[in-house]
Amino acid sequence: MIPKRHIMVLLGVILCLTISPSGRTQDVSGPSGGRNIRVLDLIDLTPEQEKDVLDYIRETHPEQYAEVQAIKENRPRLYKRALTRAFREMRFVQRIREEDPERYEQVLEERRLEQQSRELARKYRDADEADREKIKHELTELLHRLFDYRQLNRQSEILRLENRLAELKENLNQRKLEKEKIIENRLNQLIGAEPGLKW
Repeated sequence: MIPKRHIMVLLGVILCLTISPSGRTQDVSGPSGGRNIRVLDLIDLTPEQEKDVLDYIRETHPEQYAEVQAIKENRPRLYKRALTRAFREMRFVQRIREEDPERYEQVLEERRLEQQSRELARKYRDADEADREKIKHELTELLHRLFDYRQLNRQSEILRLENRLAELKENLNQRKLEKEKIIENRLNQLIGAEPGLKW
């Protein structure tokens, strides 16, 4: 029987990771408060992918690695959900590393601070009353820093999306200008001639 505490910590892996890679979501908190609860399309990972994801969890969320391993046999669906979420996150971080090394460093720092905040929160819950005020102060200062990093990362993501939107608008306008040519090329494709501008 797996302790309830382990199950709750594991839910933290699924619901409380700080970056939002693509995935089907249900926002239950609104844009300004709380976290989004993600309804994941589960992924059937290959053994190699599963190993990579477990390595990723061990490196980025070491305090939760043991809990993930603990439910592998007894709660396979929860295990699969945890790995699916971590797999999406891993791919998202890898893409950032390739496309924007500077932002990648910001993301890593955000992850480090998020992990420290969870560790301090556990330390606070386990501490004597005399020590709690000091830990609470440390956690508050850390959350200020974490908030600034999260804002910075959101600004970077907005800028990336704005640039992508500008590219799509430019492409849309170009297609509008070349409507007749695109239609003619599509006609040629359908009747077996050489393709031109994409339909």
